[in-house]
Amino acid sequence: MSEVINPKSQIVFIGLGRGGIRTLNLLEKHTDTDYVICDTDNFHLNRSNVENKILLTYDLNSISQDSLNNFEKQMENRYILFFVCSLGGKTGLETLPKLLAICKKLNKKTICIL
Repeated sequence: MSEVINPKSQIVFIGLGRGGIRTLNLLEKHTDTDYVICDTDNFHLNRSNVENKILLTYDLNSISQDSLNNFEKQMENRYILFFVCSLGGKTGLETLPKLLAICKKLNKKTICIL
């Protein structure tokens, strides 16, 4: 269940996991910034009012390469990525470092709000 993002700008806020999704739901939305949520649970993705969603899937207790490739593809034309997440669950704690490695590979500027 991955949707292609219509880039409004080169700045994107990424809510990762339940904590990040809840935080982005509370933020005032600006028209010159995109908002994306990522989670392993479709239930939390579907309950959010954020339009752009990435479902992260696992292969043998690790995030799947397809999910990582999908994230990389959707972040290619971005410049600054703000990650918002909590580190209390598996999604933030285990997935955030892998997503940050992709951002480093793509030479993206990242800011993490934990």
